[in-house]
Amino acid sequence: FFSLSHSANSGDVETVLQLIRQGADINKSNYDKRTVLHMACAEGNYRMVEILLNNGAEKDLKDRWGQTPLQTAINHKQLMIVGLLTQWKAS
Repeated sequence: FFSLSHSANSGDVETVLQLIRQGADINKSNYDKRTVLHMACAEGNYRMVEILLNNGAEKDLKDRWGQTPLQTAINHKQLMIVGLLTQWKAS
């Protein structure tokens, strides 16, 4: 989780794609039950959100506060990501 999370948070697209190809679990969560998708939504990293969704990230997982990635994007006022997740029918 750490390598994928660190690479995604730093915007390292190539490493994220490589880790996914090598079988990294993109739906694994941290101690707060936040996935890499939750974090990318909070940070406003549109490209990373696209990559994660296109590679099977579960769009409706809830963190320990009951927040989905869409709710996280809304709370952080990441309107472009809200639009993207809505297109993906996220809740």
